[in-house]
Amino acid sequence: MRTALLSAIRSESQVVVELPKKAQGGQIYGYSKGWLAVVKGSNLNPHMFLLNPISGEQIKLPSLTTVNPYYSDFIERRRAKHYNALNFVHRIEVFSGVGPFTVVAAIFGWCLLGFCKLGDKRWSIFEQEETYEDILFCDKCLYALTASSR
Repeated sequence: MRTALLSAIRSESQVVVELPKKAQGGQIYGYSKGWLAVVKGSNLNPHMFLLNPISGEQIKLPSLTTVNPYYSDFIERRRAKHYNALNFVHRIEVFSGVGPFTVVAAIFGWCLLGFCKLGDKRWSIFEQEETYEDILFCDKCLYALTASSR
């Protein structure tokens, strides 16, 4: 990926933005509060970061390898089916703007909810049996929509 196509639905206009060199070759897996969530690197050492497509600012997130043993199990079991890091990350949500108290939440592998503050080295993980469908920060709270068979 060298460029990103940004579309304004209301005005039906589009702008192609050249991405910074450090982001080129990565894969976009989400978008929240004006930030693209990008994964770059091999399945064994994927780098995650937030990218502002307008300013080019990048903010490093903890590696998916810190979501262990879940991430390594996911890659090992799905290697024959050509799954990669993008298939492990289902949703990303940024709380507020970017600053020292910014929190990022993510759904990993459908049943894992991950949290990190900017600058953290690891994801904090919460596991449950039900499937997370979506997440949203609103009024300083994180809401999670789950699918339940009950």
